[in-house]
Amino acid sequence: RKEFFQGLLERSCEVDIGQSCTWSNIPSQIQRKCVLVTCTYFLTDYGSPRHSSRQEDDAWKNCLKLASQLLIVNGLFLTYDIDSSSSSDGGGGYGNMDIMMEYIRMESLYLVP
Repeated sequence: RKEFFQGLLERSCEVDIGQSCTWSNIPSQIQRKCVLVTCTYFLTDYGSPRHSSRQEDDAWKNCLKLASQLLIVNGLFLTYDIDSSSSSDGGGGYGNMDIMMEYIRMESLYLVP
């Protein structure tokens, strides 16, 4: 068991969506090769309505784009946030399934709920 979890840790990596250089520099060794992409505490850090920047309001769109670039077919994108605003408009639509699905369709991101 220990070897199994050690192997998982060795193959995991962190990609910071808050850094603009991330978008043009996704390493080819992880493009379309990730089984799991997680995004936690997103509104807390980037997109809460408490922030006033339009760039931050749209940060969730970059998050979805990145997830779709990283995931293998049938991979899992897990997103969770403790910010209570995620249940309403979530900073420009994050957390609103209808708004997020419309964006996914418009951008052909191949993510499904």
